Amino acid sequence: MEWAPKMSLLCAWLSLSLLLSFHLSGANLRVSVPRSPIQARPGSDVQLPCNITHTSMPFDLSRLAVVWKVGLKTIAQYEGGKFEPKRPGVIMDSEQLRMGDATLQIQRVEDTDTAVHSCFVIYMMDSETGNVDLRVEARPDITLGSTTVQLGKESGVRCAASGFYPGNISVTWFRNDVIVKGPESPTAQPDPHGLFNAESVLELTPQIADADDTITCRIDHRALDQPLSEKSQLRVQAPPTLQILTKPPGMAFLAAKCLVSGFYPQEIKIQWLKNGMRQQKIESRPERMPDGTFSTGSVIFPWENETKASYVCQVQHEALDGPLEKAIHWQPTGEGVGVTCPTPPSCQDIGRQQISQTSCPTSVPGTSRLQDHWWLALIGVMLGLPIGAAVTIFCSKHKAKTKKGSVVLPTETEKSNDPLVSML
Repeated sequence: MEWAPKMSLLCAWLSLSLLLSFHLSGANLRVSVPRSPIQARPGSDVQLPCNITHTSMPFDLSRLAVVWKVGLKTIAQYEGGKFEPKRPGVIMDSEQLRMGDATLQIQRVEDTDTAVHSCFVIYMMDSETGNVDLRVEARPDITLGSTTVQLGKESGVRCAASGFYPGNISVTWFRNDVIVKGPESPTAQPDPHGLFNAESVLELTPQIADADDTITCRIDHRALDQPLSEKSQLRVQAPPTLQILTKPPGMAFLAAKCLVSGFYPQEIKIQWLKNGMRQQKIESRPERMPDGTFSTGSVIFPWENETKASYVCQVQHEALDGPLEKAIHWQPTGEGVGVTCPTPPSCQDIGRQQISQTSCPTSVPGTSRLQDHWWLALIGVMLGLPIGAAVTIFCSKHKAKTKKGSVVLPTETEKSNDPLVSML
């Protein structure tokens, strides 16, 4: 009976020694795998890293076993110096395995390969497992279309997502950081590479108050760690309209005025050309109209000793695809018969071609005062006031800038305070 306690104590000591032996032995083996998921496009080849370290390296391959599993299913194994694939397209390099590289290569991955893959390693008395998260997916690229729109016209801003997998995607539209559309799931279209493309359109009818609003397109997809977004400012445009007025009516006019209206934004360039050569002109500052667009004008004075000539008013503005032009034909007094108009028709836009019919006065919103008084100034000039003197007096009183042969006319408010300037 006295041996019983001694035997129990001996068994406990042997058990503890065996556990400590296994614990210390297991501490000699380490399996390292990526912490972050590995992304792979469908149909591509992917490598699942699994690195092994042990105190006794290089490995004796006859005593090493590596098993790759998905759940309970074995897809590849190396044991006893022999590699055995359990599914098509899996490869391990035995020579690299000797140095501790148990990386598994999977060829032509499919959507069904999206899973956690386990790398289970046994070496001598030690074993350890590492898990690799494989995701068959592709991150989308985002492209925001043009945000330049025409005033008052139905327009669409496009947002395209391309090269993503799988085909489920979400698009949300923001305007000044406030959601205006979505989230929505546009229909994804497959491409030749097995990926998907999709497009969403934000429809709007822009007003001037919408100019410079920030438009943002945001995309959500499972391959993204965080939403992908693209933003741009809304640029509202309105193309100008052009009219030419003459005083007096007819081809032997004393002056011609190019009226430009309805444009936005304010920046605009007006140039008079005679036979393709730039002409000296007098122009007014752009004024904002009640609808928010702008209006302005430019005047030329043909010289009395000139021969017949064609004048072209050319307008350049960002809302135009190319220069907007109207032409008018001038001839000295006494040559030919002047053209008069019983009613004020609109001028025909004929580009750079010469025309034989003069333009007739019409009315343009916001410019009625200029049309009512400017011809009086012209008659006064032709009766005795040289054009140069009038411009000089005007410049000295108002310090207007003369640039490239152009004189800027005052605003309507400035005219009302100065009798001489009001004639222009």
